[in-house]
Amino acid sequence: MFSIYRLAHYCLDLAELMKTDRVIPVVIFLRRGNHQNELRLGSDTNSYLDFRYLSCHLWSLPAKQYYESANIVARLNLPNMAYAAEDRLDMYWAAQTGLDRLESSPEKQKKYVDFIDFYADLSDDEAVRYKMRYIGEKGENMGLANLLREEGRDEGRNEVIGALIESVGVLLDVKFGFEGIKLFPQLMEIKDIQQLKMLIHAIKLAKTPDDVLKILNDTPIVV
Repeated sequence: MFSIYRLAHYCLDLAELMKTDRVIPVVIFLRRGNHQNELRLGSDTNSYLDFRYLSCHLWSLPAKQYYESANIVARLNLPNMAYAAEDRLDMYWAAQTGLDRLESSPEKQKKYVDFIDFYADLSDDEAVRYKMRYIGEKGENMGLANLLREEGRDEGRNEVIGALIESVGVLLDVKFGFEGIKLFPQLMEIKDIQQLKMLIHAIKLAKTPDDVLKILNDTPIVV
């Protein structure tokens, strides 16, 4: 849950650490909500701290306008933008092709492909239709197909696990901040691909880090 107090605290710590007063806080909101956009500390007559931030409401941006964007951040976040239900597969394809064309590092591609999958959250039927419609005759595999191919290779299995664990860490950080990161040492013990995917889905449903911890404690860890 977003907290302007936590954000202000982070900005002050960062300014002190870097010895600078040039800090521009930017918050990207993935979902609708009533978010406090200004913080004022002081008395009835004086203000001693005024804090504001720049914001971007992804859920309000029309995804179609960014299908051909050269900004990789925009392409990765297409699943978090606004789109019609019938456009889900086109949106997902635009996100995956953006990752393929705008990021040359195979390691980073593997890292962010799961980010797209997590937020797109295609159903089993949508995944089947996606593979039928978009996996080309040249054998070009994007998104879910990449992970399925990697899972079938012993040589690439550890890389897939590493990418999934890193994705879990990123998602915990984005959703829960420092409290979520505290769980990361336990996650590094998991070596099962399906278990990690289930955990990623669980994080999406969890409301607090404790919910994630309960899932971890109730699920036998495969090492």
